[in-house]
Amino acid sequence: MVFIDSHAHLEQSLFDTDLDAVIGRMREKNVKCLNVGINLKTNRKTLEISHRYDDVLWSAIGLHPDYAQTADLDKEIEFVREHSSEIVAIGEIGLDFYHFKKEDAEQKQGKVFEAQLELAVELKKPVFIHSRKAIAEVLEAAACFPQVKKVLHGFLLDDWLGKALETGCWVSVPTLKIKERVKIFKQVPLERVFLETDSPFLWRDGRNEPSNVIEAYQALADAKNAGLTEVEKKVEENFRLLIE
Repeated sequence: MVFIDSHAHLEQSLFDTDLDAVIGRMREKNVKCLNVGINLKTNRKTLEISHRYDDVLWSAIGLHPDYAQTADLDKEIEFVREHSSEIVAIGEIGLDFYHFKKEDAEQKQGKVFEAQLELAVELKKPVFIHSRKAIAEVLEAAACFPQVKKVLHGFLLDDWLGKALETGCWVSVPTLKIKERVKIFKQVPLERVFLETDSPFLWRDGRNEPSNVIEAYQALADAKNAGLTEVEKKVEENFRLLIE
């Protein structure tokens, strides 16, 4: 049995002092995870960490919308292109209109997002998408790239689940115990779902870490009246299909 955490940020400084222990707990609980970068600096660190613990980590690298205004997009894209053989996905990319509300910032994010979707077509890689207060715009852009496999990361928008699935997206649901998660778990087809921690975030008490993803697996199994093994096998199958 292998539990896959489809989205974690082990390059964050909160893991600098005890990453070996975090990885050890993953191995003990049969957890593997996709380690995700957000800009050029963290992408380098993400790759280094994933190479060091390559028995339990995969890599995704990309430019997060928070850095769309300040990053050199050409350098960011060239780094992803140069290291494409070392990654299984492009991410974390997308739109964030919660922190960035001005029209020029939104337009810049849109250009950066589209450029990375085009890169995904070129490299034949799936993408992991951040969407905050921008789900309509994200799905509109995603619909223009039907050939790209797309995962909506940290997905808790139960009202948008139908549209997300219609657009061809998978949803990745986090370790956050809220009523919207229960609604999604009851509705989402098992073949269209992933589970994630978004470590070190989205945990009820302190720092999150990949081994906590098992909580989300159990919650999904409970919502579906299914066995934990059935859910684990299906999510692993989904992930293999995503990155093949």
